[in-house]
Amino acid sequence: MMRARLGLSLAVTATASVALLVLLLRRKANKRHQLPTASILGAINRRLGAINRRMGAQPQVLVDEPGSLVYLLPGLLSAMEQMALFERLSEWDGWKRESDDFGPQGRLTAYVGEPGAIFSFVGLVCHPHAAPPFLTELFRRVNEVIAESHGTKCTGCLLNNYTPDDGHIPWHSDEVRAHGPSKLVVAVSTGGSRPFDLRRRGASDEEKMRVMLPPGSALVMCGETQAHWQHALPLEPPAPPRISLTFRSIEIGFEEGREPPHCV
Repeated sequence: MMRARLGLSLAVTATASVALLVLLLRRKANKRHQLPTASILGAINRRLGAINRRMGAQPQVLVDEPGSLVYLLPGLLSAMEQMALFERLSEWDGWKRESDDFGPQGRLTAYVGEPGAIFSFVGLVCHPHAAPPFLTELFRRVNEVIAESHGTKCTGCLLNNYTPDDGHIPWHSDEVRAHGPSKLVVAVSTGGSRPFDLRRRGASDEEKMRVMLPPGSALVMCGETQAHWQHALPLEPPAPPRISLTFRSIEIGFEEGREPPHCV
């Protein structure tokens, strides 16, 4: 009887030890994969302040969990800067309507960036065109203020032209297989303000969070966000015209010779 009790006690102790070890390993893994949010946002604030000290708006953190970070940065562009850029882009002749796995897209787009920064998604392969001169400063600012704070560089930019009362984008996650370890996506808004919805994968519409994307702001997603979260651009007339510029940390040459990802 004593041996049986001793054996049972040892078994319970061993089981508890294993459970404790698993818990410690999980905590260590979470700590290892936790993005250094405070360090990143602190660096962004310092760099943004160095550009224009009148822009005092703080980043609004939407998601901050192990491996995933989403935040809204108001004031990357001043009101005058974003309006001037919106007007230039509205008159630009670089727009075209692409077709993907769903057919012709409902909006005009353009893709610019460094040579070899190919971006592929839902059956569409985007080869970068040279960025027009009026985008050079914004490329520099996005990299200097945001991308460098994440330890990476944005090499490509997908532009989306949403006309008035048009441009609904349903729930989806961005394709980021070519975006390197940081998987950085920076969406800069110009023109009018529109809503942006965010929800965890598998969650219902009732569980979503909604923020407005003001002109001149940057919505930043990185890490494993696309694996665990979805976003959408709802359409609520009257919807003003908006042009977004999504800067991406594309690895040069990653998509060379690869089959584009398809919607399944």
